[in-house]
Amino acid sequence: MTIIFLIVCLPAIYLTGQVQEKFSHAPQLLMPEKFNEIPHVRDFAMSGDGEEIYFTVQDFKKNLAFIGMIQKEGDTWSDISLLPFSGTYNDIEPFISPDGERLYFSSNRPLHQDSIQPKDYDIWYVKKNNGLWTEPVNVGEPINSTSNEFYPAITTSGNLYFTAQYKASRGKEDIYVCRWDGEKYFKPENVGDSINTSLFEFNAYVSPDEKMIIYTSFGRNGSIGGGDLYYSTRDKNDEWRSSKMLPTPINSTSLDFCPFYDKESKFLYFTSDRSSTERSYKQRIDFTGFLEHCNTYPNGQSRVFKINIREIVPGME
Repeated sequence: MTIIFLIVCLPAIYLTGQVQEKFSHAPQLLMPEKFNEIPHVRDFAMSGDGEEIYFTVQDFKKNLAFIGMIQKEGDTWSDISLLPFSGTYNDIEPFISPDGERLYFSSNRPLHQDSIQPKDYDIWYVKKNNGLWTEPVNVGEPINSTSNEFYPAITTSGNLYFTAQYKASRGKEDIYVCRWDGEKYFKPENVGDSINTSLFEFNAYVSPDEKMIIYTSFGRNGSIGGGDLYYSTRDKNDEWRSSKMLPTPINSTSLDFCPFYDKESKFLYFTSDRSSTERSYKQRIDFTGFLEHCNTYPNGQSRVFKINIREIVPGME
């Protein structure tokens, strides 16, 4: 689910003590030197060769949302730039196809170039042609509808998973899949009760082989925050097993969402609104100290984190 529409006002307290007691390391901020001047950074997608990273940048009020990228330049990373098709309408939640040839995303851009009126959120894609992205293409029906569609995840088979706000959904938002037969997509299928509930389920990363799904759910029993990351794997009958909540230090008392898993490095990337800022201090701080605390990361603004999850979930592949 895009957090443009869901703002959860819960305490943003980073569980530093719990992290240090149970695990040897906590989630690391992704390249703070690149992102510290951007009000909000969310979503994460990386090319298969690890040479390109895509993400969403937002203003303080989250009214503007564009897709940015950085790429490897030798041993360093380039400056941030917006993708050439992004910068007019709200473009969010990029995802690279397994072959690296398409970038999928959600956008409220109009269907036709002669229109300037934004519409509901649809799934779009661009192709890479001689190293350059083509003009965006709306994936059309049956994936897109008059409802909002968010957070695409395309698999090796061509099946497309996404979040949708349908009237027939089990909950407020559900995760769906449209299956590809090599020529066309079939109607959206709810991924089922092992994943979706009567609450919010959104922002699903699905592995290229469709053996694992990681997503966010909001409001479940046992929740520790404003939205927690869960995962599921397939059983021997190719059905999704009952979902499990990822533990701290991955989940926090804040909103944790927009997962991406790199199987090769075992790094889980995700977005979080967590903060290390205290609500009170034993000693009075002056204005300089106040500014230092405001600019300390994590500080409650959306930021991308990464963590090697072998130690956290040993059996997760």
